[in-house]
Amino acid sequence: MRMHDEFKDREKFSIQGTWGRLTAYKDTGVVIPAESDYAKLKHGAMPYKDIVLINVAELEGTYGEVPDNVDILDCGYWNSTNGKYEAPDDLWRNERG
Repeated sequence: MRMHDEFKDREKFSIQGTWGRLTAYKDTGVVIPAESDYAKLKHGAMPYKDIVLINVAELEGTYGEVPDNVDILDCGYWNSTNGKYEAPDDLWRNERG
């Protein structure tokens, strides 16, 4: 499958966590499922599979730009299952300085 020219040069970033790695576009925060690795837990759940959009505006506001690599706890994101927004973990951010 050929990627459309309009997408091939878009910058991406990586979101790491205990249950896998997501890849998203830096300009929109849209998660790219085909470039993401989802861990499958023993009972079959894939916790990051429902994350569809990362809050890149919040990352830019905090760091001045979207980092190339970021921890899942450092991201706000929207869940496709219930539409709920999960805010970044402030305690985690404060502890890492």
